[in-house]
Amino acid sequence: MMTLLHNMDFNDLQIFCKAAESRNFTDASIAIGVTPSAVSKAISRLEQKLNIKLFQRSTRSMRLTEEGKSYYLVCKEAIENIRDIERQISSSGELHGILRISMPDSYGIKKFLPAMTPFLDAHHESIQLEVSLSNSYVNFTKDEFDLAIRIGDLKGDRLVAKELHRAQLKLVASPEYLARYGQPQSLEDLHQAETIALRFPHTGQLLPWEFGFDSTPFHFTPAMVHSNSLGAFETVLNGFGIMQFFDYAVDREIASGRIVELFPEHRPQPKAVHLVYPESRYLPATVRSLIQYLDARLNSTSI
Repeated sequence: MMTLLHNMDFNDLQIFCKAAESRNFTDASIAIGVTPSAVSKAISRLEQKLNIKLFQRSTRSMRLTEEGKSYYLVCKEAIENIRDIERQISSSGELHGILRISMPDSYGIKKFLPAMTPFLDAHHESIQLEVSLSNSYVNFTKDEFDLAIRIGDLKGDRLVAKELHRAQLKLVASPEYLARYGQPQSLEDLHQAETIALRFPHTGQLLPWEFGFDSTPFHFTPAMVHSNSLGAFETVLNGFGIMQFFDYAVDREIASGRIVELFPEHRPQPKAVHLVYPESRYLPATVRSLIQYLDARLNSTSI
């Protein structure tokens, strides 16, 4: 026989989530439009039913307990899913709302944004798109994103992943750099070259280059380190250093002669570019429409 959820009041759950976000009963009450006493009573009812403390309170501060943090994350996602399905049912299939998507900075500027104009033109009155360009690793449990674009290995993640295309790493330098410093004749020569490395914020480690059929990591001591791949790319364009970038970031400049690819015979295996979202999350029609658009657009168009 099915067990009911302890007669939980949905309003109490919404009040709890707002209190957790505000970290103050008074601020939560103003945001919701009830009295501070009503917020306090709702939290007390939940704590009594759950037989746990959701907040640690003092005269100066209030914070979630560890149990409260876990409960908040689950409640928040449940409430968002309920609101999403209500909007979909009541809108008769119309697309509207806010879409939040995260991706690496260079991918967003070089690949994603140029592809988005038709979608934005079609839905600019009903959909607001929020794009986060960052190399930081998105945690869907904590971060309020609907989708993310990730490049490379996804093992260990409980995500639904749709492959959009494959991206090829290419080692490049400017003609000006090669004229000043000389063109390396072998991969070993790169250890004496003016190399540029990228440091990813979620690991704090330098990203090694990759070469060959088995994508062997190539570790080196860089002359310059960037936290942003676009900054590294500008450095190369301005005549200093050798750097490895994905094809979508450099192919136009290679074609125009502004930069030169080095050792194309040692290119590593292409990496998969995935559109990802949590496997347990309900997908509103608006999110599904963007997934379908990107699948069609990025799978068929070289930008």
